[in-house]
Amino acid sequence: AWGKQEELTQTVPSEAFSVGKQCPNLHEALNINPMYVVATTSCTFEGVQQACCVWWGGSERKADLGWTGCFGGADDWFLFRKPSASKLQP
Repeated sequence: AWGKQEELTQTVPSEAFSVGKQCPNLHEALNINPMYVVATTSCTFEGVQQACCVWWGGSERKADLGWTGCFGGADDWFLFRKPSASKLQP
């Protein structure tokens, strides 16, 4: 709801994985350990709503899939995208 209010676009897993690849020390820069960056487009796996994320903890980083209800803590960051300029309406 917040993302829609701010006119942001939901993200897919590959975008969250890109953040993990491009920012391997993001958790250290933000001083949040552990830290999750969660794609905002969920998927259904084995009948359960889940979301893909990148997780940092200490010197570890990995991709993960978790139940959407598990995210929402202070160490969880939901990834949104600004719409591209070509899609903006005057």
